[in-house]
Amino acid sequence: MNPKVKWPVHFTSKVLAPENIKKGILCDPGDNFNNYIQANNGIIFGSNIELGPGVSIISSNHKNDNLRKHTKGKSITIGNNVWIGANSTVLPEVSIGNNVIIGANSLVNKDIPSNSVAVGNPCKVIKQKEPYTEDLSAIIFNKKLPKKFYDF
Repeated sequence: MNPKVKWPVHFTSKVLAPENIKKGILCDPGDNFNNYIQANNGIIFGSNIELGPGVSIISSNHKNDNLRKHTKGKSITIGNNVWIGANSTVLPEVSIGNNVIIGANSLVNKDIPSNSVAVGNPCKVIKQKEPYTEDLSAIIFNKKLPKKFYDF
């Protein structure tokens, strides 16, 4: 179902325009069940990203005067160490900072700052999040990492 995707995708998930996705390590968008990732305008994922089941990330809307065409806009950006809870939706042109948790069933329609916990429809920051503590540099990968990931 996702033959152009170069990373693991669950058979119930759909990744559209994977060539417009940039991603870090420990990040496989669509690897959980029922994910919908539409990257027509591009999506930039950081490293160490978790998407719950049923998460949708939609980078462009349909045009109002022609539903077969999509609007142009800036890419969605999702930082490092981000967890997006089950059945949440991220809408076009949104930026999510580093070290963020998005609660289940949230609708992310505006930027979310780093070090936040945000929930709801529309999604709102409800508290600051403590720093991320896992030392990912200690992980031994089964292949050589590109140099750009050494600082992570």
